[in-house]
Amino acid sequence: MPVVVRVRVNVSSCSCSCSRNKSMSRQNPTPTLTNKNKMNTSRITHGSMTCGGGVRSFSSSSSFCKQSPTLSRWCTCFPSSLSSSSSSCLSSSSSSALRAHSEEAWDTFDRDADADLKLGFGTPLLTALTERASSLHFHSGSSDDEKADMDEVPFYTPGHKRGNLNLHDDERQTHVNASLHPLLALDVPELEEVDNLFAPTGVIKQAQQLTARLYGAATTMFSVNGSTAGVAAAILATCDEKRALVLPRDAHQSALNGLVLSGAKPVYLPAHLVHGGDVSNGTNAEDVEQALATNQGDVGAVLVVSPTYHGMCADVKAFAQVCQRHGVPLLVDEAHGAHLGLCDLLPASALQCGADVAVQSTHKALGALSQCAVVHLAHDARVSEDTLRQALLMLTSTSPNYALLASIDSARAAVDGDHGKRVITRATELAIDTRRRIIDDVAWRCLPSDDPWKITVLLEDADSWCGDTLDDFLCDDHGVVCELARNKSVLFAWGIGSTQEHANRLVDALGLAREAMLSSSSASRQATATAAMPPLSSANFSMTPRAAFFARKERIPLEQAVGRVSAESLAPYPPGIPLVLPGETLTADMLDALKAFARQGGAISGASDPSMCTVRVLL
Repeated sequence: MPVVVRVRVNVSSCSCSCSRNKSMSRQNPTPTLTNKNKMNTSRITHGSMTCGGGVRSFSSSSSFCKQSPTLSRWCTCFPSSLSSSSSSCLSSSSSSALRAHSEEAWDTFDRDADADLKLGFGTPLLTALTERASSLHFHSGSSDDEKADMDEVPFYTPGHKRGNLNLHDDERQTHVNASLHPLLALDVPELEEVDNLFAPTGVIKQAQQLTARLYGAATTMFSVNGSTAGVAAAILATCDEKRALVLPRDAHQSALNGLVLSGAKPVYLPAHLVHGGDVSNGTNAEDVEQALATNQGDVGAVLVVSPTYHGMCADVKAFAQVCQRHGVPLLVDEAHGAHLGLCDLLPASALQCGADVAVQSTHKALGALSQCAVVHLAHDARVSEDTLRQALLMLTSTSPNYALLASIDSARAAVDGDHGKRVITRATELAIDTRRRIIDDVAWRCLPSDDPWKITVLLEDADSWCGDTLDDFLCDDHGVVCELARNKSVLFAWGIGSTQEHANRLVDALGLAREAMLSSSSASRQATATAAMPPLSSANFSMTPRAAFFARKERIPLEQAVGRVSAESLAPYPPGIPLVLPGETLTADMLDALKAFARQGGAISGASDPSMCTVRVLL
């Protein structure tokens, strides 16, 4: 017999009267919600706070259930009426409009949702999934006393039948049960109790509505293909072969995917790289204004990245104003910013500053599983909700993993309400204090950033060490693993799971690294920095990425490729920013830089020939 994981729930012991499923009792208390808007003008620098941008954060007052221990992990009551005060990020009229939209949205939720869902159950999808995964079927007798429970017999996909692999080997079966069974038990198809992502009417619908309410969105859609699918879907929903996309030259690979799928012509904004090309400093509104004026009437959308990988936040409010003047939707790749706007110490989120669509990864900083993301659509957005939804579903498996979906629900619940705001605030305070200790106590320089959850240590004054050298020292000798090591910088990514112990070990290890770097004993760790990134071009394109993708190609020696059109995206790592994009004419400077990176052992992401002896070009 396979191991069966059971979760028995005693609903009657939950004094909040949270309803469960159709076979259980229903009581519907009316919850309340307050929406508090705060302001902060903070930009994190070398341990100090200097002027930055306005912050508008949503929070909700929440009453937690007095319930049985079984339910304490999942069940919280979230309120349902909204009020709002003025904000520095939005005008008073915009703030009033957003408040009215939010109240209308929640009223609609109250009218349309099933009675069981009105409660604002803490994790509706996660709870339904864990119950369904451990459910028993009841054999009916003539009376309640004669009813008996039995294990479910699953004649539905997937083939492991909720973890029953029938390996016919006790040792292997024990290993699988111990390591995979809890996950496999949650791997179910679109059963009635857990809803359908492609036509949500139950717990998925409510989980998405609760997420939309937290972030102030009109609609939120879950993605199990990450922000990569969300960004591509936003481009598909707004651009085509007749409508261009304005985007940064150093945008994520997902934007290139969207260009190939949509056929849109890219209008690249200049890339502002700092610290030897290690770090992208984002985009400015002046570049967007010029691009829209030059391509008047031909632009389907503007895409910006905020925050960047290293925590630089764009002036999204300024971008939104420019886009509004030109009647063009603003899409924000906010993959690294699902925590923004959730407490007063953090910058405002893209939606709070006027973006039409914001795409956030819920796993990068929050508590969802990898591959999870959300796509937010703003109130009065210049993007069709139906088109955006269809585009996202086109890029989504028709067999989405429910453990992934439920983890998005759980990640949202962890940062929702007053309790969630305190969680985010404590994590932010710890990140700020850790940055201060790195600078003041162990004498490292840190990159100024808007998002305190990204701490980048700079090695510009470390002649003998590069980023990889520091990374090796921290990882191999002290078990401290960074997010990204580049030429003269190392990035440490904070998250909701970061602890004081993590902070202490990081600071201690950096202190020892400083001593080792300054000592003669560090000679064995000396490393040669990789080649610097040359300036990125935004003008040497002879065709769209889609045309380049489908064009006939050939492979030629690299030294013969000057003047030819690249068929590949070539991104030296570090720093990981595409030096060459499909459809771009190759120059001597590009080829020299690529050869230098390859000679020094650097990886070229996207290259069909990792040695860079040859390159694929268009015929």
